[in-house]
Amino acid sequence: MIDRRTVVLGSAAGMAAASVNAQTNGTSEMPNEPRLVMWGAALMAHPLATRLEAVAASGFSHMTVFPADMNRWRAEGLSDPEITALIRASGIKIATIDPYTGWVPGWTMEGVDQYTRDFIDVSEDEVFRMADVLETGQINLVESAGGAYDQAAYADAMASFAERAVSNGLKPTFEFMPTSKIPDLNAGWALIEASGADVGLTFDTWHFWRSNPDHDLLATIPMDRILEVQIADGNTKIVENLQTDLLFHRKVPGEGEFDLARTIAVLRGMGPIRSLGPETFSQEMNEATAKDAVQRNEAGLRKVMGMPA
Repeated sequence: MIDRRTVVLGSAAGMAAASVNAQTNGTSEMPNEPRLVMWGAALMAHPLATRLEAVAASGFSHMTVFPADMNRWRAEGLSDPEITALIRASGIKIATIDPYTGWVPGWTMEGVDQYTRDFIDVSEDEVFRMADVLETGQINLVESAGGAYDQAAYADAMASFAERAVSNGLKPTFEFMPTSKIPDLNAGWALIEASGADVGLTFDTWHFWRSNPDHDLLATIPMDRILEVQIADGNTKIVENLQTDLLFHRKVPGEGEFDLARTIAVLRGMGPIRSLGPETFSQEMNEATAKDAVQRNEAGLRKVMGMPA
């Protein structure tokens, strides 16, 4: 049983490795300017080389990779050394591997549809191997296919995973989702605190606005614990259901109806944003070229953030 009252810091060797990874990924603890991350949602339809080319031609310095991407690229014939070499040659860093769901108590694929199974079915050992190949310093945790939610059990599981991650030079983050058993910021932050572990928060504006957008609570969270900010827009009306809306009907930042200006103002009032990027799951992005997807998302992100074009 992990003592949740103690922050999990891991071994000295693990922390040194984490520092090396942070330097490799071009990050600092709290930079004045955020690193710009092109999250993989808008690029799901494209092979690795095409994604890297499009991101390298933009203002983004980082992108993200799904475990399902790795499985697909390997099945298509890319070896792990080839994947690493392509990423290195592009000059683009991998901000995080996202998502990992197998940390939760009672995790099972029973009754899970094939689309979701393909997306999340990866073991703990394998996600660590993937992180090595991608040379990333982070793994993003979400809840999916877990057992009935019990905060104490989930907190222990999060702390156990964090201990192993940090000892391997990796920083775990956690992302709440309205389609999961940890549906909003209140539940997500409470779980991180209950774990007592060295886990950062991934804050997604789509999840925030589709659940309980508590800006007062958001303003109380230490900014150095919010390691990733994902900017995604949406319309007021949900299309079909939350899961369908999440995966196929998000909007490029600034093209929807969420009050992103309010949320961004609160975040900025909390201190410097460490890492920032769009996460636009949508059918429209699935049908776009990689170049167009990156350009539209970057333009939208810069517009809503008031950043130079």
